[in-house]
Amino acid sequence: MPTGTRFQVDLEKLADCSEYFKALSHSCMRETSEQLVHLEHVPSQVFHNLLQFCFLQRFCVPEDLLVEHLRVSTYLLASRFTNHLLIALSQALTERTCLGYLQLAEELCSEELQETVLTYLSKYLLERPHLSKGLDPHLKVELLRLRSKGTPHLCCLRKENLTSRNDPEIDAARKLFRMEEDGDDGKWSSCTDLPFCADKWCFTTAVLYNYLYLIGGYRHRVKKGYEFKMASFRYNPFTNQWVSTAPLIK
Repeated sequence: MPTGTRFQVDLEKLADCSEYFKALSHSCMRETSEQLVHLEHVPSQVFHNLLQFCFLQRFCVPEDLLVEHLRVSTYLLASRFTNHLLIALSQALTERTCLGYLQLAEELCSEELQETVLTYLSKYLLERPHLSKGLDPHLKVELLRLRSKGTPHLCCLRKENLTSRNDPEIDAARKLFRMEEDGDDGKWSSCTDLPFCADKWCFTTAVLYNYLYLIGGYRHRVKKGYEFKMASFRYNPFTNQWVSTAPLIK
């Protein structure tokens, strides 16, 4: 905090938000007896935002200042403020910034920050393998654990259609359905279209690392009629996207 910048606050109230100030309020240190705490190393804007959160329940932290706020919040052991920072970070992480935040987590010894970044990486495990390639083995294991974390959902699709028709029934068949849990009753809903447009197809399925694979092929038009095209696709339920993969059947 720059020299000359002062905040007058209710220490007891602040102690509810920060274990650092809670310990200080119960100590016999000079800062407590003099009711003056020196925090020259804490940027005034960061401390102001912390006070806004603690006293007014307002959270407004710019994305480009998340690192600075995470450092201070971790130092002051302000867990609720840190949780809000991590939520904001989870929505702001990008391919370019994620590894920097992983290094910050190691620097701050923050398991919560580390899990936030690893959760982001796990969502794109096979789409962005270069990001996890250099991670320590125990972090790669954690990526797989996070990739499979959560409640499993039952899904359904028509793996084979050998009747040549162009009608609404065929269009409805080219969809992936998921069972939505609702108490004891389940409800099927369409979550995405299958990644091809054809009237005939034949696929088998496999699940690996919580990705759904379609392996097989479908009929498509060529100059002299139709031919069967070998194809493989991979579906990521976290991003709700299909990508074409190298055919797994030769």
